[in-house]
Amino acid sequence: MSNYSMEMILEYSQVFESNKDEGSDANNAAKKSQSMGGKYKVNAYFTSQEDLDRLKADGVKEVNLGHPRFKEGNSEYGIGIFMNLHRYHNDTKTFKDKKTKEVKELDFGGPPVVVDLTNGRENKRLWDVDVDGFLGNGTRALVKFSTYSDGVGLRLDAIGVLELVPYAGKDSDEDDWDI
Repeated sequence: MSNYSMEMILEYSQVFESNKDEGSDANNAAKKSQSMGGKYKVNAYFTSQEDLDRLKADGVKEVNLGHPRFKEGNSEYGIGIFMNLHRYHNDTKTFKDKKTKEVKELDFGGPPVVVDLTNGRENKRLWDVDVDGFLGNGTRALVKFSTYSDGVGLRLDAIGVLELVPYAGKDSDEDDWDI
């Protein structure tokens, strides 16, 4: 597993328990989200070609389950290329040690940590969605994520908000979560 921290631009952020994607019966991916208690997700745009090249050089797979991992999107955000990062609400994994037969359970679920860095790292604090609001399209953030399964899987770990673009509302063209 590799860990990364990159400055990125956020789009369609659903990273709080109150706005997570609850899933549905629409298709297999939506059913999986529903069965795992929902999914926290965000489109994270690269702000430099070097960051994208670094992921590729580190072996992050460019195609996952037949779909491109790195997608062209809004050219006004960073370099216009994003990847979708997510994590499930309920995501406990069981690992077995073949030699000792020990079983270990690790919980990879729950909302990502969201921290307010708008006043500098020395004044950081946890984001309070009830006070600070949701993250709108174009929010600049430090995004922490990890890879697993030899670069096949990506998991959103944390977001540090550097510059907030307030969420414009569900009826806004700018922040339509139901795409």
